[in-house]
Amino acid sequence: MWLEVLGLLAGGIVGATMISLAVDYFICEDTLADNIEEEYPDAFKLLIKEKKKNAVKVGIFDEDNEHLDDVEITSSKGVSKNIRKGQTIYV
Repeated sequence: MWLEVLGLLAGGIVGATMISLAVDYFICEDTLADNIEEEYPDAFKLLIKEKKKNAVKVGIFDEDNEHLDDVEITSSKGVSKNIRKGQTIYV
């Protein structure tokens, strides 16, 4: 029983990790889509989950609307005012 509990906890921790990318350019729709497309060739659309002054948390989905990953992209240059939480960007 304890092994099952530990296995579930380990699986939850691994599933909760988020990849973080740091870029040195201004984050806008085009640069965001290009950056994600390089890392995730199967990406079809992005969902903006959170926007901060210098970072964006993005959910990545394929053509079948299957969730591929979550990524946080940080930039020293900032984030465009045109990007908003809940926005969908097609790659």
